[in-house]
Amino acid sequence: MKYFFLSLAAVCLLMVSCKTNKNSTANKIQSGVVTFEVLSVGAGTETSTGNSLIVEFDSALTKMQDEPAQMGAQLLFIDNKTQKQTVYLDMPGGKKVALAMGDAKEAENITFLEETKEIAGYTCKKAIVKYMGQDLDVFYTKEIPVNNAFGFKFDGFLMEYAMPGPQASKQVYRATKVEPKAVALKLPEGYEAMTMEVFQKEMRQQGPPVSEFITEGAQFKDFTITDMEGKGVSLEDLKGKVAVINFWFVACMPCIMELPQLNEVVDKFEGKDVEFLAITFDKDAKVKKLITEKPFKYRLFNNQMDMIRDLQIAAFPTNIVLDKSGKVVKSKLGFSPVIGEELTEVIEKALN
Repeated sequence: MKYFFLSLAAVCLLMVSCKTNKNSTANKIQSGVVTFEVLSVGAGTETSTGNSLIVEFDSALTKMQDEPAQMGAQLLFIDNKTQKQTVYLDMPGGKKVALAMGDAKEAENITFLEETKEIAGYTCKKAIVKYMGQDLDVFYTKEIPVNNAFGFKFDGFLMEYAMPGPQASKQVYRATKVEPKAVALKLPEGYEAMTMEVFQKEMRQQGPPVSEFITEGAQFKDFTITDMEGKGVSLEDLKGKVAVINFWFVACMPCIMELPQLNEVVDKFEGKDVEFLAITFDKDAKVKKLITEKPFKYRLFNNQMDMIRDLQIAAFPTNIVLDKSGKVVKSKLGFSPVIGEELTEVIEKALN
């Protein structure tokens, strides 16, 4: 699963503990919905990403879903009894996969502390988890009797946890609302059950799935989108020019690694009939924070999940070149250490 970036999967190993101020086991919630805000934290600042995580649970299942839904992972279900965890993927071409993530592991390298913090009306205890070389603070409650830690067994419900982000930052998930309510969850139907080993083997053999809309030789689908400066562009506007389109997102390390080469390509074709567009599902605030540290010379189009879904983009980064008629002449899925050379060669041919 090299190019699928699951924010849900990154919930693995990060935890903390809470109890309601009423402090009674009779107040334990048997089913309900918990909403998390997603924050970018770094250099002493805390910025909202504009995204959220919705966790629903009943006695049998726990369901986790990003809002807006991130590419790759659509839904995560945890069996509350066995702790088995499954990610449900909607692949390009209509294929649906129920990806078994394996059994949750026993907790290791966790230090439990007496420090507490108020989160969404709950007094939560703190723990420190060693993860990817970082000590991450987490907070949990036992008033919600399910485990929402992806890939990890934990006796408590995580109300705040962190995961590593780009440029030494952290992505923090913090509960903002707990709604006790009747919830009756069911596993999605029509998905092919698959182990991670089989899925990875298929991905290696077939490569990332290529949407029919970005196959080389296809006419690119019509679109109208607005950039970060409020200026719109459509496919019709690009006719008569070569268009270079990059699909990316901030937390995608291979995407960030390509930026210097992409910027060099922009400089190389300055003043020529070439338009460079960078399209992401990330919000403006998240992109603005990144480009203060990592300049990106493409024209930036953020919050474009609808377009990404419509084109069935399933691998990041994806680089596409359109000729002057709007036909796809290059479609490169995934990271390339020589992406600058590849794009330059195709652009020069398309200009002639």
